[in-house]
Amino acid sequence: MPLSGKTTIADAVYKELEKLHIPLERIDAKDIRDLIPDIGFTREDRNRHMHRVGFLIQKLQKNSISTVASFVSPYRESRKAIRDMVTNNIIVHIKADVDTCKQRDYKGVYERAIKGELQNFSGINDVYEEPQHAEIVIDTEAMSVDEAAAKIVKYVKKHYVK
Repeated sequence: MPLSGKTTIADAVYKELEKLHIPLERIDAKDIRDLIPDIGFTREDRNRHMHRVGFLIQKLQKNSISTVASFVSPYRESRKAIRDMVTNNIIVHIKADVDTCKQRDYKGVYERAIKGELQNFSGINDVYEEPQHAEIVIDTEAMSVDEAAAKIVKYVKKHYVK
């Protein structure tokens, strides 16, 4: 599982929710950054980026399309903005300590951040404000991808699927 495991777990959740035959989209941070490449990684840039994500999800919801989204969201204010913009928002905190993320780092980004080549890197040279009101917390050291996905899908089915 790469880094914290957000994308891997979200992909597994999406695959399971697709079986319910509901209108569903999968959005990952990389997709949006590829679409809007000049957004940086400062606190202001990340908050603006999350507002764009919230706007996109909001538009999909207005057309009865649910989303499974995975993003690094290190600041409380950007998570609150998404919560305010999007209905039926479930915050899933994928918990992995920095040492675990370094071990999973197949891209070499943690090493580059430690060397100072990457700035504003959450957990290294920028803050990560842990979510205080996440509906679900997944500890990736104690739970496999399949277990994590099953826990999230169970929550969605219980609270949102009729």
